[in-house]
Amino acid sequence: MPSSNLLERVACPVCGNDRDFIPVHGSRTDNWIRTLDVGLARSRWGICAGCGLVMQNPRPNAEAYKRLYEGSVYHESQLSGDQIKRSLELIEYCFADKIGFAERFYRGRDLAPWRMLDIGCGMGESLAAFRDRKFEVAGVQPDPALTRLAKEHLGFDLRQEYFTGDSFPPNHFSVVFTNHAFEHFDDPASVIAGIAKVLKPGGVCFTCAPTYARNKTPTARAWMNSAHNWIWTHETLGALFKIHGLRPVAHTYNGTPKYTDELWLVVEKPVSGLEVQSVEAAIRGLTPAAQVKRTLEWVVPVRSAIYLPWSVFQKGKRFVQFTGGRPGAVAAYLLQVARNRGGQVSRWFHSLRRAKQAKPL
Repeated sequence: MPSSNLLERVACPVCGNDRDFIPVHGSRTDNWIRTLDVGLARSRWGICAGCGLVMQNPRPNAEAYKRLYEGSVYHESQLSGDQIKRSLELIEYCFADKIGFAERFYRGRDLAPWRMLDIGCGMGESLAAFRDRKFEVAGVQPDPALTRLAKEHLGFDLRQEYFTGDSFPPNHFSVVFTNHAFEHFDDPASVIAGIAKVLKPGGVCFTCAPTYARNKTPTARAWMNSAHNWIWTHETLGALFKIHGLRPVAHTYNGTPKYTDELWLVVEKPVSGLEVQSVEAAIRGLTPAAQVKRTLEWVVPVRSAIYLPWSVFQKGKRFVQFTGGRPGAVAAYLLQVARNRGGQVSRWFHSLRRAKQAKPL
Protein backbone atom coordinates (compact mmCIF):
# COMPACT_ATOMS: atom_id res chain seq x y z
CA MET A 1 0.00 0.00 0.00
CA PRO A 2 1.38 3.48 -0.81
CA SER A 3 3.00 5.04 2.22
CA SER A 4 4.04 8.59 3.02
CA ASN A 5 6.63 6.98 5.30
CA LEU A 6 8.70 6.45 2.16
CA LEU A 7 9.03 10.23 1.80
CA GLU A 8 11.63 12.33 3.57
CA ARG A 9 12.50 16.00 3.81
CA VAL A 10 16.12 16.90 3.18
CA ALA A 11 18.39 19.89 3.58
CA CYS A 12 20.00 21.62 0.62
CA PRO A 13 23.35 19.89 -0.04
CA VAL A 14 24.95 23.17 -1.12
CA CYS A 15 24.08 25.69 1.58
CA GLY A 16 22.48 23.51 4.28
CA ASN A 17 19.11 25.30 4.27
CA ASP A 18 16.40 22.96 5.58
CA ARG A 19 13.48 25.34 6.08
CA ASP A 20 12.96 27.87 3.32
CA PHE A 21 12.01 26.47 -0.10
CA ILE A 22 9.99 28.21 -2.81
CA PRO A 23 7.54 25.80 -4.49
CA VAL A 24 7.70 25.26 -8.24
CA HIS A 25 4.27 25.15 -9.88
CA GLY A 26 3.22 23.39 -13.05
CA SER A 27 4.76 19.97 -12.40
CA ARG A 28 3.62 17.19 -14.71
CA THR A 29 2.51 13.64 -13.96
CA ASP A 30 5.56 11.69 -12.81
CA ASN A 31 6.10 8.30 -14.43
CA TRP A 32 8.39 7.04 -11.65
CA ILE A 33 6.08 7.75 -8.71
CA ARG A 34 4.10 4.53 -9.22
CA THR A 35 7.30 2.50 -9.29
CA LEU A 36 8.46 4.13 -6.07
CA ASP A 37 5.02 3.46 -4.56
CA VAL A 38 4.91 6.52 -2.32
CA GLY A 39 1.29 7.44 -2.97
CA LEU A 40 1.77 10.50 -5.17
CA ALA A 41 1.07 11.31 -8.82
CA ARG A 42 3.71 14.05 -8.99
CA SER A 43 7.04 14.61 -7.34
CA ARG A 44 7.29 17.83 -5.34
CA TRP A 45 9.91 20.35 -6.28
CA GLY A 46 11.16 23.52 -4.66
CA ILE A 47 13.92 26.09 -4.96
CA CYS A 48 16.34 26.56 -2.09
CA ALA A 49 15.98 30.14 -0.90
CA GLY A 50 19.60 30.13 0.22
CA CYS A 51 21.39 29.27 -3.03
CA GLY A 52 18.79 28.70 -5.79
CA LEU A 53 19.26 24.93 -6.13
CA VAL A 54 16.21 23.25 -7.69
CA MET A 55 15.53 20.09 -5.68
CA GLN A 56 12.88 17.49 -4.95
CA ASN A 57 11.63 18.01 -1.39
CA PRO A 58 10.08 15.97 0.13
CA ARG A 59 11.50 13.09 -1.86
CA PRO A 60 11.38 9.27 -1.75
CA ASN A 61 13.74 7.92 0.88
CA ALA A 62 16.71 5.57 0.55
CA GLU A 63 14.50 2.47 0.83
CA ALA A 64 12.41 3.53 -2.16
CA TYR A 65 15.43 4.41 -4.28
CA LYS A 66 17.14 1.14 -3.41
CA ARG A 67 14.20 -0.69 -5.03
CA LEU A 68 14.41 1.56 -8.07
CA TYR A 69 18.12 1.21 -8.81
CA GLU A 70 19.25 -2.06 -7.25
CA GLY A 71 16.14 -3.82 -8.58
CA SER A 72 17.06 -2.79 -12.15
CA VAL A 73 13.67 -1.07 -12.54
CA TYR A 74 15.10 2.28 -13.62
CA HIS A 75 17.29 0.75 -16.35
CA GLU A 76 14.72 -1.80 -17.53
CA SER A 77 14.41 -0.22 -20.98
CA GLN A 78 18.18 -0.59 -21.49
CA LEU A 79 18.17 -4.34 -20.95
CA SER A 80 16.58 -5.53 -24.21
CA GLY A 81 18.81 -7.14 -26.82
CA ASP A 82 18.10 -4.45 -29.42
CA GLN A 83 18.84 -1.65 -26.98
CA ILE A 84 22.12 -3.24 -25.90
CA LYS A 85 23.19 -3.68 -29.51
CA ARG A 86 22.41 -0.04 -30.35
CA SER A 87 24.24 1.18 -27.25
CA LEU A 88 27.36 -0.74 -28.21
CA GLU A 89 27.24 0.45 -31.82
CA LEU A 90 26.94 4.11 -30.81
CA ILE A 91 29.54 4.36 -28.04
CA GLU A 92 31.84 6.69 -29.97
CA TYR A 93 28.91 8.72 -31.32
CA CYS A 94 27.52 9.27 -27.83
CA PHE A 95 30.74 10.03 -25.94
CA ALA A 96 33.32 11.47 -28.36
CA ASP A 97 32.27 15.11 -28.02
CA LYS A 98 31.92 14.94 -24.23
CA ILE A 99 35.33 13.34 -23.89
CA GLY A 100 36.70 15.90 -26.33
CA PHE A 101 35.40 18.75 -24.17
CA ALA A 102 37.07 17.29 -21.07
CA GLU A 103 40.24 16.39 -22.99
CA ARG A 104 41.04 20.04 -23.59
CA PHE A 105 41.77 20.34 -19.89
CA TYR A 106 43.62 17.14 -19.07
CA ARG A 107 45.81 16.60 -22.14
CA GLY A 108 49.32 17.95 -21.68
CA ARG A 109 49.21 17.43 -17.92
CA ASP A 110 51.53 15.08 -16.08
CA LEU A 111 48.84 12.56 -15.08
CA ALA A 112 50.35 9.26 -16.27
CA PRO A 113 49.56 6.47 -15.81
CA TRP A 114 46.25 7.50 -17.32
CA ARG A 115 43.40 6.12 -15.24
CA MET A 116 39.71 6.96 -15.57
CA LEU A 117 36.75 6.36 -13.24
CA ASP A 118 33.08 6.61 -14.24
CA ILE A 119 30.64 7.03 -11.35
CA GLY A 120 27.18 5.81 -12.34
CA CYS A 121 28.65 4.12 -15.40
CA GLY A 122 25.60 2.13 -16.56
CA MET A 123 26.73 -0.78 -18.70
CA GLY A 124 30.20 0.74 -19.12
CA GLU A 125 29.85 2.40 -22.51
CA SER A 126 32.00 5.39 -21.51
CA LEU A 127 34.63 3.00 -20.15
CA ALA A 128 34.88 1.44 -23.61
CA ALA A 129 35.40 4.88 -25.16
CA PHE A 130 38.18 5.72 -22.71
CA ARG A 131 39.71 2.26 -23.09
CA ASP A 132 39.99 2.94 -26.81
CA ARG A 133 41.98 6.05 -25.81
CA LYS A 134 44.48 3.89 -23.89
CA PHE A 135 43.15 4.61 -20.38
CA GLU A 136 43.01 2.13 -17.54
CA VAL A 137 39.33 2.27 -16.61
CA ALA A 138 37.10 1.56 -13.62
CA GLY A 139 33.35 1.94 -13.12
CA VAL A 140 30.93 2.11 -10.21
CA GLN A 141 27.13 1.70 -10.20
CA PRO A 142 24.55 -0.16 -8.05
CA ASP A 143 22.45 -2.08 -10.61
CA PRO A 144 23.24 -5.85 -10.66
CA ALA A 145 21.75 -6.34 -14.14
CA LEU A 146 23.96 -3.66 -15.68
CA THR A 147 26.97 -5.07 -13.82
CA ARG A 148 26.31 -8.44 -15.46
CA LEU A 149 25.84 -6.91 -18.93
CA ALA A 150 29.06 -4.92 -18.61
CA LYS A 151 30.93 -8.16 -18.03
CA GLU A 152 29.14 -10.09 -20.79
CA HIS A 153 29.33 -7.49 -23.55
CA LEU A 154 32.33 -5.29 -22.75
CA GLY A 155 34.47 -7.39 -20.41
CA PHE A 156 34.36 -4.93 -17.51
CA ASP A 157 34.29 -5.92 -13.85
CA LEU A 158 32.32 -3.04 -12.38
CA ARG A 159 32.12 -2.26 -8.69
CA GLN A 160 28.48 -2.73 -7.79
CA GLU A 161 28.18 -0.14 -5.04
CA TYR A 162 27.34 3.45 -4.21
CA PHE A 163 30.46 5.57 -4.62
CA THR A 164 32.17 7.04 -1.56
CA GLY A 165 35.80 6.97 -2.68
CA ASP A 166 36.78 4.40 -0.06
CA SER A 167 37.12 1.53 -2.57
CA PHE A 168 40.02 3.18 -4.43
CA PRO A 169 43.47 4.47 -3.45
CA PRO A 170 43.79 8.22 -2.89
CA ASN A 171 45.23 10.36 -5.70
CA HIS A 172 44.66 7.48 -8.13
CA PHE A 173 42.65 8.71 -11.15
CA SER A 174 43.63 11.17 -13.87
CA VAL A 175 40.00 11.69 -14.94
CA VAL A 176 36.67 11.17 -13.19
CA PHE A 177 33.66 11.08 -15.52
CA THR A 178 29.96 11.25 -14.66
CA ASN A 179 27.20 11.27 -17.27
CA HIS A 180 23.63 11.91 -16.10
CA ALA A 181 24.45 10.73 -12.60
CA PHE A 182 24.64 13.80 -10.35
CA GLU A 183 20.89 14.34 -10.56
CA HIS A 184 20.41 10.86 -9.05
CA PHE A 185 22.88 10.96 -6.19
CA ASP A 186 21.28 10.69 -2.77
CA ASP A 187 24.16 12.62 -1.17
CA PRO A 188 26.09 14.58 -3.81
CA ALA A 189 28.32 16.19 -1.19
CA SER A 190 29.74 12.81 -0.15
CA VAL A 191 30.25 11.87 -3.81
CA ILE A 192 32.25 15.05 -4.41
CA ALA A 193 34.27 14.44 -1.25
CA GLY A 194 35.10 11.00 -2.66
CA ILE A 195 36.06 12.50 -6.02
CA ALA A 196 38.39 14.95 -4.28
CA LYS A 197 39.99 12.00 -2.52
CA VAL A 198 40.62 9.75 -5.55
CA LEU A 199 41.62 12.38 -8.13
CA LYS A 200 45.31 12.96 -8.71
CA PRO A 201 46.55 16.52 -8.11
CA GLY A 202 45.99 18.22 -11.46
CA GLY A 203 43.34 15.65 -12.41
CA VAL A 204 39.96 16.70 -13.78
CA CYS A 205 36.35 15.68 -13.28
CA PHE A 206 33.86 15.99 -16.14
CA THR A 207 30.18 16.10 -15.21
CA CYS A 208 27.21 16.04 -17.57
CA ALA A 209 23.81 16.64 -15.97
CA PRO A 210 20.34 17.58 -17.25
CA THR A 211 19.33 21.17 -16.61
CA TYR A 212 16.67 23.78 -17.22
CA ALA A 213 19.22 26.52 -17.85
CA ARG A 214 19.21 27.82 -21.44
CA ASN A 215 16.88 25.04 -22.55
CA LYS A 216 16.03 24.46 -26.19
CA THR A 217 13.50 21.63 -25.82
CA PRO A 218 10.41 20.85 -23.72
CA THR A 219 12.39 18.19 -21.82
CA ALA A 220 13.85 20.78 -19.46
CA ARG A 221 10.89 20.49 -17.09
CA ALA A 222 10.52 16.75 -17.70
CA TRP A 223 13.85 16.27 -15.89
CA MET A 224 11.98 17.25 -12.72
CA ASN A 225 10.69 13.80 -11.78
CA SER A 226 10.99 11.53 -8.77
CA ALA A 227 13.97 9.60 -10.18
CA HIS A 228 15.99 12.82 -9.91
CA ASN A 229 16.83 14.60 -6.66
CA TRP A 230 18.38 17.79 -8.01
CA ILE A 231 18.49 19.88 -11.18
CA TRP A 232 21.88 21.56 -11.40
CA THR A 233 23.33 24.64 -13.03
CA HIS A 234 27.01 25.51 -13.28
CA GLU A 235 26.47 27.87 -10.35
CA THR A 236 24.96 25.44 -7.86
CA LEU A 237 27.04 22.39 -8.79
CA GLY A 238 30.16 24.52 -9.11
CA ALA A 239 29.55 25.89 -5.62
CA LEU A 240 29.34 22.38 -4.18
CA PHE A 241 32.64 21.43 -5.83
CA LYS A 242 34.26 24.60 -4.42
CA ILE A 243 33.10 23.74 -0.90
CA HIS A 244 35.06 20.48 -1.22
CA GLY A 245 38.19 22.10 -2.59
CA LEU A 246 37.85 21.44 -6.33
CA ARG A 247 38.15 24.30 -8.80
CA PRO A 248 35.66 24.79 -11.69
CA VAL A 249 37.57 25.55 -14.90
CA ALA A 250 34.95 25.42 -17.68
CA HIS A 251 31.31 24.80 -18.42
CA THR A 252 28.92 24.88 -21.34
CA TYR A 253 25.22 24.33 -21.99
CA ASN A 254 23.90 22.46 -25.02
CA GLY A 255 27.47 21.48 -25.82
CA THR A 256 26.56 20.16 -29.29
CA PRO A 257 23.34 20.23 -31.31
CA LYS A 258 22.60 16.60 -30.51
CA TYR A 259 22.76 17.18 -26.74
CA THR A 260 20.31 19.77 -25.51
CA ASP A 261 19.23 20.86 -22.05
CA GLU A 262 22.48 19.58 -20.53
CA LEU A 263 25.16 21.12 -18.35
CA TRP A 264 28.75 20.10 -19.03
CA LEU A 265 31.07 21.09 -16.18
CA VAL A 266 34.81 20.49 -15.79
CA VAL A 267 36.56 20.92 -12.43
CA GLU A 268 40.14 20.23 -11.43
CA LYS A 269 42.00 19.21 -8.30
CA PRO A 270 44.62 21.91 -7.77
CA VAL A 271 48.21 20.65 -7.89
CA SER A 272 48.99 22.65 -4.78
CA GLY A 273 46.19 20.99 -2.79
CA LEU A 274 42.46 21.33 -2.23
CA GLU A 275 41.18 24.92 -2.14
CA VAL A 276 38.26 24.53 0.26
CA GLN A 277 35.85 27.47 0.32
CA SER A 278 33.32 28.33 2.98
CA VAL A 279 29.65 27.91 2.11
CA GLU A 280 29.19 31.67 2.28
CA ALA A 281 32.01 32.31 -0.20
CA ALA A 282 30.95 29.51 -2.55
CA ILE A 283 27.34 30.68 -2.90
CA ARG A 284 28.07 34.41 -3.07
CA GLY A 285 26.57 35.93 -6.21
CA LEU A 286 24.44 32.94 -7.22
CA THR A 287 21.19 33.57 -9.11
CA PRO A 288 18.44 34.45 -6.56
CA ALA A 289 15.73 31.86 -5.97
CA ALA A 290 12.97 34.23 -7.15
CA GLN A 291 14.71 34.60 -10.51
CA VAL A 292 15.14 30.82 -10.77
CA LYS A 293 11.39 30.45 -10.18
CA ARG A 294 10.59 32.91 -13.00
CA THR A 295 12.94 31.02 -15.30
CA LEU A 296 11.32 27.65 -14.57
CA GLU A 297 7.71 28.81 -14.75
CA TRP A 298 7.90 31.37 -17.58
CA VAL A 299 11.18 31.48 -19.49
CA VAL A 300 11.59 27.72 -19.97
CA PRO A 301 8.12 27.19 -21.55
CA VAL A 302 8.61 30.19 -23.87
CA ARG A 303 12.04 29.03 -24.98
CA SER A 304 10.67 25.53 -25.55
CA ALA A 305 8.04 26.94 -27.91
CA ILE A 306 10.51 29.17 -29.77
CA TYR A 307 12.99 26.35 -30.34
CA LEU A 308 10.40 23.66 -31.09
CA PRO A 309 11.10 23.46 -34.87
CA TRP A 310 14.85 23.33 -34.18
CA SER A 311 14.49 20.64 -31.51
CA VAL A 312 12.19 18.52 -33.72
CA PHE A 313 14.75 18.74 -36.54
CA GLN A 314 17.60 17.72 -34.23
CA LYS A 315 15.56 14.86 -32.82
CA GLY A 316 14.85 13.60 -36.33
CA LYS A 317 18.51 13.95 -37.26
CA ARG A 318 19.56 11.90 -34.25
CA PHE A 319 16.87 9.35 -35.08
CA VAL A 320 18.35 8.81 -38.55
CA GLN A 321 21.88 8.57 -37.13
CA PHE A 322 20.71 6.23 -34.39
CA THR A 323 19.05 3.81 -36.81
CA GLY A 324 21.41 4.27 -39.74
CA GLY A 325 18.32 4.93 -41.85
CA ARG A 326 17.82 1.18 -42.37
CA PRO A 327 14.09 0.31 -42.69
CA GLY A 328 14.40 -2.67 -40.34
CA ALA A 329 16.29 -0.64 -37.76
CA VAL A 330 13.80 2.22 -38.04
CA ALA A 331 10.88 -0.18 -37.53
CA ALA A 332 12.55 -1.84 -34.53
CA TYR A 333 13.35 1.54 -33.01
CA LEU A 334 9.79 2.82 -33.49
CA LEU A 335 8.44 -0.38 -31.93
CA GLN A 336 10.70 0.09 -28.91
CA VAL A 337 9.58 3.73 -28.58
CA ALA A 338 5.93 2.65 -28.80
CA ARG A 339 6.48 0.08 -26.07
CA ASN A 340 8.19 2.63 -23.86
CA ARG A 341 5.42 5.17 -24.44
CA GLY A 342 2.80 2.50 -23.73
CA GLY A 343 4.52 1.73 -20.46
CA GLN A 344 4.56 5.43 -19.60
CA VAL A 345 0.83 5.73 -20.29
CA SER A 346 0.16 2.67 -18.14
CA ARG A 347 2.26 4.12 -15.31
CA TRP A 348 0.43 7.43 -15.68
CA PHE A 349 -3.04 5.86 -15.23
CA HIS A 350 -1.74 3.70 -12.39
CA SER A 351 -0.26 6.72 -10.63
CA LEU A 352 -3.61 8.53 -10.89
CA ARG A 353 -5.39 5.59 -9.26
CA ARG A 354 -2.75 5.49 -6.54
CA ALA A 355 -3.09 9.21 -5.95
CA LYS A 356 -6.87 8.93 -5.53
CA GLN A 357 -6.43 6.12 -3.01
CA ALA A 358 -3.65 7.77 -1.05
CA LYS A 359 -4.29 9.75 2.09
CA PRO A 360 -3.15 13.39 2.15
CA LEU A 361 0.35 13.90 3.54
